[in-house]
Parts: sequence; structure tokens; C-alpha cells
Amino acid sequence: MVVIEQVVAPSAAKGHTSHDVTMISIGMFGIICGIVRCKNIRLEVAQISTWRKHFIGAGRLTHIGDRHQRRKEGKRLVIERCQLLGWLPDDDNQADAAGIWDWAGATFMGRIPEALHLFGERAHG
Repeated sequence: MVVIEQVVAPSAAKGHTSHDVTMISIGMFGIICGIVRCKNIRLEVAQISTWRKHFIGAGRLTHIGDRHQRRKEGKRLVIERCQLLGWLPDDDNQADAAGIWDWAGATFMGRIPEALHLFGERAHG
């Protein structure tokens, strides 16, 4: 099984990224989905609000009015949760991957795997 985060809509990414990066992200998403489907591997797409609600208890952080602050706080909470579990992400991208991994294990496998092996660490979750 491959689980990939849903691509952020260009309108939601405004101010956070450039047009070129957005187009590359959408293209990479399509390429990954195509390869996975051609190989007959199960593909699941993780909506950001869904996996975050599982991992940090809130999917959208709507109580924070400013979109930039909401994004920043979401990233901070995901990193903090990883650290509480003994996982050591180098950055918010690795933290997001760990959160998606945790959500996917609970959602599709019925449990969270005992050990995280995404980034070489051997910490138990």
C-alpha cells in the first residue's frame, strides 16, 4: 500500500509557494499515482484535515484566523506530537510523513505499527 497526501489546491497554497512549485507538486502527485496504479499497488490519498485530526486532534485549526499562522501552528503541533512519540523528524515534511504513516496504520491496518522506520530511527510509537 502507498499512502500519499492530497495535493494542496493552488488557491490554498497562495502566498506559501510559487506557481512553478505548485505545478511540479501536482505533476509529481500524478506521476506517483500513475506508477502505483500501473503496478497494481493499493493507493490511498490522505486528506490533510483527516490525518491531522487523527494525529494532533484538530484538522483545520479554524480558531486561528490568520491562514499563515494556522499553517505554522499546524506544522508545530505535528512536530511536537512526533517528538512526544519519540520520533525525531528533521523538519516539518518528515513530521507530516510520520503523521500520515500513523494515520494510515490506524485507518487501514487497524493499529499503529510498533516501530517507525521512515527516516532510519528505531523509536517505538
